[in-house]
Amino acid sequence: MKNKKDWKALKEQNRLRYYIEITNSRGHASAYARRDAEDKALVESEVLKAWIESLSLRGKQSIGNWQLNENDPPDAFVEIDKRFRSVELKELVDGEALRRIDGARKRGISLTSSSPEVFHETQWNRDRFKKEILEIVHDANSKYEQRSIRKDISHLDGIDFLIIHTDEDWLSVYDVEKWITEIQFQPTPHIAHAHLLMSYTPGYRLSYPLFTLF
Repeated sequence: MKNKKDWKALKEQNRLRYYIEITNSRGHASAYARRDAEDKALVESEVLKAWIESLSLRGKQSIGNWQLNENDPPDAFVEIDKRFRSVELKELVDGEALRRIDGARKRGISLTSSSPEVFHETQWNRDRFKKEILEIVHDANSKYEQRSIRKDISHLDGIDFLIIHTDEDWLSVYDVEKWITEIQFQPTPHIAHAHLLMSYTPGYRLSYPLFTLF
């Protein structure tokens, strides 16, 4: 087990080993593993690049420059059809599974989402998918609703795109493809568009599957 000082030292000494170890230590949905602000910025950059790649391949919009927002929210701005759009990034991840895996690791026990202790709770069905997507959308909308109520003109009171990204180990792109046609996600007052971006999926028509929620 490594404490914060150990992780910092490892990152300074061997960045490749550091990223391998934080990925392995997460034990679930590992593509978006992160421990500090630098890691967070790296993850957000990679998510934006993947989203832009998939959005461009769909061919419906002209994509230009993008940048992370140092004074978030929102998390980033992306030039779409010659106008910069505000983008909020949220991860769809089983937080309880991550807590159980991390707790076990601190006791010297290695767990992953394939372990019997965690495997069952990390499975997905349509109802769970709908519930967790709706919770993320609601939380994001509420954040900007509060800004609107405060009428704080220094901050946006809505966003153009909410990008929900996920590397959930047992969430199948083919299940999602089916569920998306069966569930009607409704637009919210403070979010213009919401997309679901899945992590790299070999053999699928888009390397990073992208679904429009609304």
